[in-house]
Amino acid sequence: MLKLLLGRAGTGKTDEILKRIAAAAGQRQLLIVPEQASHETERRLCAVAGNQVSLYAEVLSFTRLTSRVLAQSGGLAAPALDPGGRVLLMCAARKAVSSALTVYARPSQKPAFLSGLLATLDECKQYCVSPQDLTKAGEELPGQEGEKLRDLGLIFGAYDALTAQVAARRFAPVYLLMGEESYFIDALCEQLATTILDEAQRSFNQ
Repeated sequence: MLKLLLGRAGTGKTDEILKRIAAAAGQRQLLIVPEQASHETERRLCAVAGNQVSLYAEVLSFTRLTSRVLAQSGGLAAPALDPGGRVLLMCAARKAVSSALTVYARPSQKPAFLSGLLATLDECKQYCVSPQDLTKAGEELPGQEGEKLRDLGLIFGAYDALTAQVAARRFAPVYLLMGEESYFIDALCEQLATTILDEAQRSFNQ
């Protein structure tokens, strides 16, 4: 049934809608508002119905509603990582397999070094050289050159696994970030927020 709530600005239409949402606790509800009003409406809804309102009600702008429909029904391309995000992902990939590395066990963590690894990875992909190919070649080649190829295979395999998780939007509920490079921790937090949250959600969680 369609119900119209009419009135001039400032007559309490929004407050009445928020009260009705709170009164229908437990029922799945969507409140669609203009883009510029989504943040403020979310705050007002929580003030009226309490923090538990997020369990059954949600405020969506038309942009977020479109993204939700496309994400669930198809047609929404996965966002591509920018160069900074790729550097952070390569840093995480190297750390994930650091205990199995030899040549690259304790290399520089500066962005220039990681960018060099990414350039090598891109060249390998251009010539259809997989991480498995690098690992196999490293096992067949003796000496430090073989160990280097084996390390690159491990790092690039871990990088591909992480990019697949990002593309599939499979994120852990909690991330523990620690280490001496505070720059990477801050940049990774920013990249996670940009990748996981849309603009309205980021402003709401600040």
